Amino acid sequence: MYRINCLNYLYHGCYYFQVEPNRGIRIQDNKIIDGIGKSDCAKNDILLSLQRNGYDEQTFNDMIKLNIVIPTDVYNSRIISLLSEFLNILERMKEDFLINTIFLPSDNFGYRCVSIIKAALSLGKTVRLERYSSRGMRVYVNEYLTFDSEEKELFYENLICRCISESKSMTNFLLASHGFRVPDQILLDISDMSLLESFIKKIDFPICVKPDNLTESMDVFPDIKDNNELLKIIEYMKSFHERIVVEKHIDGRLFRLYCCDGKLVGATEKRRRYVIGDGVSTVEDLARKKYQYTFLEGMTKENSIFLLRQGITEKTVPKGDAKVEIGEVCTDSDFAVYFAKDIHKDYFSFVKRIEQVIKLNFFAIDIIASSLEKFNDSVFVIELQDSPEFGRGNKMADIFYESFINYVLKKQKMELCKEKKAQ
Repeated sequence: MYRINCLNYLYHGCYYFQVEPNRGIRIQDNKIIDGIGKSDCAKNDILLSLQRNGYDEQTFNDMIKLNIVIPTDVYNSRIISLLSEFLNILERMKEDFLINTIFLPSDNFGYRCVSIIKAALSLGKTVRLERYSSRGMRVYVNEYLTFDSEEKELFYENLICRCISESKSMTNFLLASHGFRVPDQILLDISDMSLLESFIKKIDFPICVKPDNLTESMDVFPDIKDNNELLKIIEYMKSFHERIVVEKHIDGRLFRLYCCDGKLVGATEKRRRYVIGDGVSTVEDLARKKYQYTFLEGMTKENSIFLLRQGITEKTVPKGDAKVEIGEVCTDSDFAVYFAKDIHKDYFSFVKRIEQVIKLNFFAIDIIASSLEKFNDSVFVIELQDSPEFGRGNKMADIFYESFINYVLKKQKMELCKEKKAQ
């Protein structure tokens, strides 16, 4: 028995398939696909359909080789493997032109689209894709609309709550007003630093500077120890941001807690990406080798400034075995991952209290804590991310999106029940 590869859609009269992690193809004669059933088909039935449209057994063999038609017994594992490698490629290469794909790789929504499809197939659900415009793609899971690339609201959230969560200062104020420990901070217009000096006198160094409205630790400069460092970073921020947050730097381990449908499902430790010197290669070459991208283009000017704070540049050759942090805080797979069973029970009620305050179904919170195996009242909430992103190979991505699939299907079934009762 065989199935048609579900990674396909009909667009402007042609079928498009993702047949390999880095290869999408177009089939101009859609009769080849239209004649084959969408569920399991016997080889003879497929051959008859092809013959009716003027094709022979060689076409069938070509479709097998191209992963257009896949044996049922290996179908899920093969598609999931293809999607996993596709996500790895997306994380290494950020430019569209480097990837031959039917998806939208440069768009954050494109990454999520692939993650959702992978999660649905892992749960044994059926998947159908629909392309309706150059930037518009929908994903149906068990025939329920689950994802729309042009729909700004991904997780069926309250839009007002999302707007609050996208501002670091507003989130900080909201959580502080409900008794959560947050860093002392001030919101400043980049063109008016008149209150900065008095605020620093109040909280003292070290401090942290970050934009008010960016996510995923972008342009975040922690542990600033003096005015000389601060002035350089302020000059950099003036080029990119209208409003910045200045807050007291909090020492400790940084963790990200992932919350789905009001429940804590797991966590990762966030650390800075690093390279190990070999006494020969520059920091830039080491970063390219380890993370598969050009240092300056792939990591932004923020990372160059982080190196300058350490007295080095991307052209510096670190000594053998020297560890050099290269600035980007992330949740890569080589950092610690905590499944729900590994986390102290009090963090579950902690997350539930935050969920009741911020009114979001799916989010992540960054906290400073000594450990996740133990809980104490010294936990600081640093940031909140609605619809969080994931570092390369992060196992929490699968758990998060599988929870999302289950939530969407449950929600839509409830809505259908309501409609039936109303009738």
